[in-house]
Amino acid sequence: EQAKLEEQLKQFQSERSVVSNQNEELRGKLTALQSNLAFLAEDKTDLEEKLERSSKMLSRYNQAESELNILRQENNALKLEQTKTNGALSKLKQEQDTNQLKHGQRTALVGMLEEQVADLSDNLSEANARLEALSYDLSQKDEEIETMRMQLETAETSLKGAQ
Repeated sequence: EQAKLEEQLKQFQSERSVVSNQNEELRGKLTALQSNLAFLAEDKTDLEEKLERSSKMLSRYNQAESELNILRQENNALKLEQTKTNGALSKLKQEQDTNQLKHGQRTALVGMLEEQVADLSDNLSEANARLEALSYDLSQKDEEIETMRMQLETAETSLKGAQ
């Protein structure tokens, strides 16, 4: 029976050795798979980043295209506005020529009015000077009247005191 046990022991040791070898082999395969998985995860991250950058670029492109269409519409509107403005400018130039003619006539009239205003201004200055002089004279007279009134009151007080 001991021989049987020894044989079983050898068999178990042999099986253990095989299992140990298989275990080592599986560990190697697991390490290789983990390494491959890490590379795949890295590649996936890189691809996701590239996809995100591509999406952003596509979004920018679409936005730029939209803005370009808006700018084209604005450009067309500005060209139309420029055409209208050129017509208005021609009309304004004609009016300017007419106004320059009228301006010459008005300049002569303004010259006459300025001369009249200067005469009136001189007359006003003279009137203001006379008014100032009269105001000063009136002020002097008021002071004289006040002095006389005080003298009168003093004389009346003295007269009452003398009675």
